[in-house]
Order: sequence, then structure tokens, then C-alpha cells
Amino acid sequence: MDHHIPAGIGTDGAAHGGLSLWNEMKIFRSVMSLRHGVQKHIPNIMPSKRIFDMTITNGAQILNEQGSLGKIKAGYKADLIGININQPHLYPSGNWQNTLLESVNANDVTEMIIGGKFIMRNREVLTLDQERIMFEARKWSEENGFI
Repeated sequence: MDHHIPAGIGTDGAAHGGLSLWNEMKIFRSVMSLRHGVQKHIPNIMPSKRIFDMTITNGAQILNEQGSLGKIKAGYKADLIGININQPHLYPSGNWQNTLLESVNANDVTEMIIGGKFIMRNREVLTLDQERIMFEARKWSEENGFI
């Protein structure tokens, strides 16, 4: 970052972050705080704004999508999520950016819009038959000795 090389945050599989950018951001912040912040006596080495910029703005740049991702703006792709903030673990908040980073998890995401189309609404996936997928996964697991 000191050399103006865009650093981004993403998820590449169901490892420690469990396919959740929320978890990845928290893990990254913790590792950076331990590795660099504690040693240099800088308690806030990775402020939430920087981490969101890395995830959103730099993520678009790294994917070569700057100018079409990373902002809510006319002409940009309409990929958005909705978060249910009316929950005890998200209140009170003196700083919403910090609250989002520190307290939100994947279960708090209630809506997902990709390309302007609802994919999930009120935590119901609209594009997949979840019951059938779970049935087939359970059946396969039983047939292959995993259950």
C-alpha cells in the first residue's frame, strides 16, 4: 500500500473464512493488528475505512472492473447487499463503518442483488431450489458414507 499497489480482500474457498467477506475482513484486521500494529504500538493500524476500500474499491480495480464496480453510481453494475441492522448485536453504534466491520456476519445479509436482479430477498434464495439441493446433498452424503 505504501507503494500504491492496490491490495484487495476476497475469499477463494471455504477455508478459515467460510466464503464470507465479513469473516475475511475481520481475520485480516486481526492479523495485521497482531503482526504490525502491536509491534509498532499502533492500535488502529487497519482502520475500517481502509479495509472497506480494500474490499470494495481495490477489489474492483484488481478485477479490472474499476468504472463498473465498487460504487453506487449510474452506469455501474447493480451488485448490492442488504443488511438487517435492527438487531441487538449491531446497536448501539457510534460509528457505522466500525460496527459493520466488527459486528456484521454473513447471517445478517438479507438481500442480494446482482446485475440489478434480486437473487435473495428476506433471506430466501430466489434462483435456486434449496430444498432439492439439500436433499440431493444429503442423499449423496449418505450413499458415500459421510452420514
